[in-house]
Amino acid sequence: MPRQSNSLKRRPRGKGIGVNPHPSAHPLVKQLFAIAKQQGVSAEELSSRSGVYTSTLMIWAGLYRNGKITNPTIGNLVAAFNALGCELVVKGR
Repeated sequence: MPRQSNSLKRRPRGKGIGVNPHPSAHPLVKQLFAIAKQQGVSAEELSSRSGVYTSTLMIWAGLYRNGKITNPTIGNLVAAFNALGCELVVKGR
């Protein structure tokens, strides 16, 4: 059986995302993880609700693949925020 990285192990339901994104992760990814943690939503649950792979969420946060950080696509980011009951809005300055 393949080993899972520590950041991808199943967490008890209701505990929320138990990891913090890398300091150089995109600010919206940091906010996404903070909201998920506040709501008690695990990475697996967020993945299920949004259709974004758990490994993709971890890559955004720099917690997978040796710390490589990839910025999210707009579509996936919108799906993840919507899954938490949030809306991503563009606002004029």
